[in-house]
Amino acid sequence: MTADTYRIGMAIVIEALCVIVTLIALLDTVADFRGWPNVTENVDAWTQRNPWLARALVLFLFVLLAHFVLNPLPRG
Repeated sequence: MTADTYRIGMAIVIEALCVIVTLIALLDTVADFRGWPNVTENVDAWTQRNPWLARALVLFLFVLLAHFVLNPLPRG
């Protein structure tokens, strides 16, 4: 029973990630056509202005990934 909710939840998370990546790619394409700085340049400029926040974001993402990888699924 519990495994069914994990499948639905993970499907939602994967779909959300795919939508986010697609939107970033579209934004990058629009920025390229209009001559604006692309997403990578904007992120690089932000990390140069906010090094401590960038490190905190990387740590947060690492902890989130570790939670998904190291947390065992319940059996039953």
